Amino acid sequence: MVSPPSILRDLSLGPPIVGVASGTRRGGRADRIAAIVLLAPLIATLLLLAPATQAPASAAPAAPNDDAPLRVVIDAMAPAYVPERGNVIVAGTVTNRSEETWTTINLYAVWGGSLGPLRSPGELAAAAASPSDAPFGDRIVYEGKPGKIDSLEPGASATFTVTVPASALPTDGGGAYLFGIHASGQSDSTPRDLVTDGRARTFLPYLPSRVTTPVDVAIVLPLTRAITYAGDGSVDGTGEWQRTLSSGGRLADLLDFAGSAGGRPVSWLVDPALIDAVDRLRQGNPGRSLAPTVTEPTPGDGETGTAAPLAETDPDAEADPVIATAQSWMAEATDRLGSAADVLALPYGNLDVPATLAHAPALLAEARTLGADALGEAGIETTPALASPGGYLDAASITTAGDDTTVLATDLMFPGYAPAVAAVDGVDVVVTSSGASAGSPGPRPTQSAVGLRQRILAEAAVRALRSTQPPLTVLLPTEWGLSSASAFWSGLDAPWLNLVGVSDIAANTASTSVDPAALTYPELQSRRELDPEFFERIAALVTEGGTLQRVLVGNETLADVVTRQALTGAAYSVRNSPSAGRLALARMQGWFSDVFDSLQLRATEGVTLSSQSGTFLVTVANDLDQTVRVGIRAEADGGITVRAADPVQIGPRSRANVLVTATTRTNKVHNVELFLTDEDGVRLGSADQVPIRSVQVSDVIWVIMGTGIGVLFIAIAIRLARRIRAARRGAPAETA
Repeated sequence: MVSPPSILRDLSLGPPIVGVASGTRRGGRADRIAAIVLLAPLIATLLLLAPATQAPASAAPAAPNDDAPLRVVIDAMAPAYVPERGNVIVAGTVTNRSEETWTTINLYAVWGGSLGPLRSPGELAAAAASPSDAPFGDRIVYEGKPGKIDSLEPGASATFTVTVPASALPTDGGGAYLFGIHASGQSDSTPRDLVTDGRARTFLPYLPSRVTTPVDVAIVLPLTRAITYAGDGSVDGTGEWQRTLSSGGRLADLLDFAGSAGGRPVSWLVDPALIDAVDRLRQGNPGRSLAPTVTEPTPGDGETGTAAPLAETDPDAEADPVIATAQSWMAEATDRLGSAADVLALPYGNLDVPATLAHAPALLAEARTLGADALGEAGIETTPALASPGGYLDAASITTAGDDTTVLATDLMFPGYAPAVAAVDGVDVVVTSSGASAGSPGPRPTQSAVGLRQRILAEAAVRALRSTQPPLTVLLPTEWGLSSASAFWSGLDAPWLNLVGVSDIAANTASTSVDPAALTYPELQSRRELDPEFFERIAALVTEGGTLQRVLVGNETLADVVTRQALTGAAYSVRNSPSAGRLALARMQGWFSDVFDSLQLRATEGVTLSSQSGTFLVTVANDLDQTVRVGIRAEADGGITVRAADPVQIGPRSRANVLVTATTRTNKVHNVELFLTDEDGVRLGSADQVPIRSVQVSDVIWVIMGTGIGVLFIAIAIRLARRIRAARRGAPAETA
């Protein structure tokens, strides 16, 4: 029997009292009492004439804001759909948001059956977007067991349970129905009336038993997080990492949530950079190592050295709780990912894909390779993937994806009714449901475990009614309530729903061809893309990482580490705080400057060559704790050639004198700039200028000197000849 509730439902009783019926308390207490007194005869008449069935819901508009004094939250509901028989039990909490005590709070279920079932994703979206206090159905007062809270102080919360028989939830065919809980109480300023003092809404699906073929549903859990590094390569913000990896933190709860699936298929969307960051924390959060990573070659064996593991660290987990927390989380994450239906590896660092493709396509290719490699190093089998937090990818990002890549994109990108799998210029795109990830209608937080579960069930139900029964892919939000994990998974055990992996949907669903030009990529997304400056800085860091690795003797991992850490500077998360992203990259650049400044070159104040060629010494100082190999290169004007010896190896905290040869063809002064390089000739930074001149005698001087000598010898010959002639004639010899 459901006769009285028709006048107790959260509906307007007529235009004069729309504000009262909708729960918007515009007038004072006297106005509300006057309205009720004036309506008393009408209410009495309606009580006598009330039919035995629920009246249709009104479509009267209501205020969109939830200013009700009582906040109602549905924390659990079982079963999660309308059963053929039995009860639906709803549990939750009521919080007093006002500054006065509320008493005799009654809680009633509200059934939207009079509106009829919702049978399409569009109808579900419209219902979810309706004002939170819009009337939608009838209170169930006299059937089942309403909830009751005797008293609630300001700011206090209390739990409730409402039991509703399935017989009190009349259905008009299969689909999803609006369902909610209304709270009605009283306080010193608010007498008991027909106005709802707090509410919660969700979806409750129903499918008749004739629907026997289940709909395939894939649940994708995103394992991503903003990652920043300090200048030395250690993970930044360890306190926040400690909280998120510990019990009650988001990353810890996400693993627990997946663990509650109880063997049901779960797909993961993973940023490999997150796994690397936690692994660094697990090792004690060291900075970048400049130490050798290969063994020294054995003299005479002809080998260049063999790979050696990084120096094993023995982090003190008792002294640093972050280490123990990261170790525990990493072990559980490896287990969860290893047993998942699918592990989709994002480009390393969860790169802003459209921006990277536009400004640094080579970095995107590198990030995709590193993404698979990073998880492979942890023994996790992966599939390359492209996706974004909001689900939007531009057409270029999609069409350039490889055949081996799983592309996830929101249905909001597709005009009209989105297919389950779209073929965009030959690339298959698994289309995710924006509605399913949005959760239940307000005013409560819609993205709780129960809110998301009910929306997923509703989206699956409307698909099950179609003859084609298209599958449903749900990419859960990055941030959402992770409580009630076991209830989330058990509630999905509906007879018309079949959990599968994303790979199953991609492999078993016929794709629908979609013109890339028809895809929707909002202007807001374009404006939020990272600008070219980020990629210029990242490219410079990658180059410097390779240069420094060539300088360090025996280190073969630094360039890879630098590349991985630099890529996190162009993540989607950086869109939310570009200034913080620039600062992180600047800190890395500062670290490189400090390292290269530890290698200094000093030349003499001036060099004078005594001939066309000569040598002089240049001192190179290595203030690093590692052995380095560097070369010297010179830049000068024409007329002089300066060449250093082959690259020289310098031990830790040591100096070396390097012999430099200069050759000139002129005797003018040449200002020569000498600078350090790696073994490939790439400039490092330290430089010095030295003036070089030659004191060699020119060819003209040699001619003059030769001519003078020749004249001298001729004069001597003439004098000797005269003396000989004079001696023969008997003449006296010339005196000197």
